[in-house]
Amino acid sequence: MANGFRAPDYEHSGGVEVEWYSDGDLDADDYLTEIWIPIREVKEDG
Repeated sequence: MANGFRAPDYEHSGGVEVEWYSDGDLDADDYLTEIWIPIREVKEDG
């Protein structure tokens, strides 16, 4: 996991990462958050 991703066929694309947090109680069971990380498939030279 040298690039930080569990799938070695993908890498960070260099784009902007986004974090989203819903309104409400952070400790509530139904509280929502999302983290979007732009990735791209690593192509083998061949």
